[in-house]
Amino acid sequence: MARDDDFFARMLGSTEPFGVRCPLGEMEKLIRRRDYRGFMDRFRAMLRVVRNQNMGMFLGDDQKYFTELFDLWFKVMEKPSFQLGEGDEILFTCNSNITNLLAVTPHRNGDECMRKIAGQQDNMAKLLLLYTPRSRLEMPVAKLFDANRMLASLWYSCLWNWCDTYVSPVVQGNYEHFLEGVDSRFEPYDSDVICGYFRCTYVDNSRDRMLKRVFNQAIRRYCSGVRIANNPNPRSVAVISAYWDGEHAVYRAFAPYVEELARHYDLTLVNMTLPNRKRPETSLFRRVLDIEASPERIEVSSILENDFQLAYFPDVGMSQESVYLANMRIAPIQCMGTGHPVSSASVNMDYFLSGAEVETPDHPEENYDERLVLLPGLSVHPIKPKYSPVRPPLPDDFLINCPWMHMKNNNRMALALRRILDRASRPVIFSIFPGCGATGNSAFMATIQDYASILPESAFIIQPDLPYDEYMRRQELGHFTLHSHPFGGGTTAVDALLIGKPLVILRGRNEYNRYAAALLERVGLGELVADGMDRWEAICLRLVDDSAYLADVTRRLGEIDLDSCLFRLADASGLRRAVDHLIRHDEVLRRDGNREPIQID
Repeated sequence: MARDDDFFARMLGSTEPFGVRCPLGEMEKLIRRRDYRGFMDRFRAMLRVVRNQNMGMFLGDDQKYFTELFDLWFKVMEKPSFQLGEGDEILFTCNSNITNLLAVTPHRNGDECMRKIAGQQDNMAKLLLLYTPRSRLEMPVAKLFDANRMLASLWYSCLWNWCDTYVSPVVQGNYEHFLEGVDSRFEPYDSDVICGYFRCTYVDNSRDRMLKRVFNQAIRRYCSGVRIANNPNPRSVAVISAYWDGEHAVYRAFAPYVEELARHYDLTLVNMTLPNRKRPETSLFRRVLDIEASPERIEVSSILENDFQLAYFPDVGMSQESVYLANMRIAPIQCMGTGHPVSSASVNMDYFLSGAEVETPDHPEENYDERLVLLPGLSVHPIKPKYSPVRPPLPDDFLINCPWMHMKNNNRMALALRRILDRASRPVIFSIFPGCGATGNSAFMATIQDYASILPESAFIIQPDLPYDEYMRRQELGHFTLHSHPFGGGTTAVDALLIGKPLVILRGRNEYNRYAAALLERVGLGELVADGMDRWEAICLRLVDDSAYLADVTRRLGEIDLDSCLFRLADASGLRRAVDHLIRHDEVLRRDGNREPIQID
């Protein structure tokens, strides 16, 4: 082990190409000596280096090096005498790096190796490690659970993190297959199931709750030994969040409402802690109870005995702890907000608090397993960004901003960009901002390659992960902004309005693809909201082709007083009045069995 640690330290401290840091000859010697375990120790160490250094580009002959390294890895995997052993489970966690690096070598994926080992005995772990979202082979998920429930659960937990964008039709199709095949025998391999729970909505927002229900059932089995002793006090309300730190968007969006709530109730912050999370802002709370989490377990002893009448979760799904706590009965009444505006699909979450101005007017309850509660106005107060626009001159190139966080880049939207490019009267360049997701997990090169399979390389720029001010300055160079779909964004929409960029929105039936449309209608630019893809593309093309129209819309946007029509908080009492109503009427609401939204006047 000491030798492996020395090897790892030597590689981690070097900026040389990988072929210099670890010559393949050393790896080949291990195979010739049939020291497959020694090979795997080195291979794992190399992946740790790739992961820690956030490898974003090849240096020197790195592509050739990794192509040959994977040749050797496949050779080891194909040996019937080699079995994955202790420590190799880390490969499932690191397989995002394997998948993304394989994608930009001639291998593309591990399918050929899968074919060669398909008939081997005891090959389950190997097959699952090779069966990734970039595979062109397809295996029925149910048969994997038939063969080995725990190995299949480990694979199913991890695979949601193995690709960071869904631009490739192969990746998009595989994730849809994985979602459709979610198996009721799934068990949390450890406490970390957040990737699948969070990302399923971005893959298929019409079937995401199907996966969440299975995950929730598994979590409740996992937590079945936890006993909560609740002695409810009608004045006691818990606010449960991992992101109440004073700077996070969740805090900034919900703090005014919680401040009003604190004037009427005794508030407790249930704070979810991790070493890299900031300490919370505690001024609104009578007490703070910490929930400590690690990948292995979640420590909930601080809340096992409590007096909460109501538990309010602003952001279920943003952290693994929130998902687990949402599946426990911490308080008699449990409700959630729109920090991550998607149904929890948990039987222990009673109410979903959203905004009447955002939800679709016809049957919005169809989007939620919880009973929908409609607060007046928007689902969350838009927060003014801490940025002063520079207003630089626009470049000669016609740039269109796509501030799409990595999971919001999907095949359908990439094909729409291609249609706009083909029909536009002038050359355009799409400036795509996928954030840290596309630069982490060695995904940057794979993201470029996936877009290059649909768009000419001259027609797009994949921006690196940038500090906020630089991210905003680069967006100021764009002529207008395209909103993501089906999962839109609130912060990115506000960013575009602040820097005076017309924002084109494809509106859907969910809060997360209606919120930005409500913002545009508030500022009088509802003409940029489309209710179908054809209309969305037509608006985009008009802004590209008609310079006078683009100039007029930009001028009108610049004349809007955003402080008064967006950023001024007129009434922060909506959450408090909803809590009043739910505490007063919860028993009646449960008995009536009604699914219609509850309107808070």
